[in-house]
Amino acid sequence: MAQVFTPEISDADRDLSQTSVFLAGTIEMGKSVDWQSEAINLLADEDVVIFNPRRVVPPENTEEVARQINWELDRLDKSSVIFMRLLAGSISPISLLELGLFLQDGTPLIIVCDPGYTRKENVYITVERFGDHHICHLVDSMEDGIGILKNYIATFACLRDCEDLI
Repeated sequence: MAQVFTPEISDADRDLSQTSVFLAGTIEMGKSVDWQSEAINLLADEDVVIFNPRRVVPPENTEEVARQINWELDRLDKSSVIFMRLLAGSISPISLLELGLFLQDGTPLIIVCDPGYTRKENVYITVERFGDHHICHLVDSMEDGIGILKNYIATFACLRDCEDLI
């Protein structure tokens, strides 16, 4: 059963050995469609921790913004896999920054780049040039991205189970 944590919900007691997924991508200060809820529903039966940066109420002051940014960067650094979705019609500049930060750090990265995403060419060229194609996957549909993500979750679970036998 998936566990979901947001900046408003403490993850201090979570099992650190459990596979974790960070839902990076378009939020547009809460103006975009809530694709994160769709991803969470599709992963509900998985044994996984999900870090969802989308807040019910966007940060309202400088202190809350700083806390949000630090929460996201800390969870991105600690996640087993990063799942990023870039929505059609959005610009998502922070998501592009995160893509650049994590493209070559060794964390598996699954990018769903909707066909109508404003900076699609930038994403495709950058991933082609700098992405490790063994751990960086670029697709254009949520279904394909979730399928790849579920394979990662199963692989991590298998590896964890094998470690327990040693």
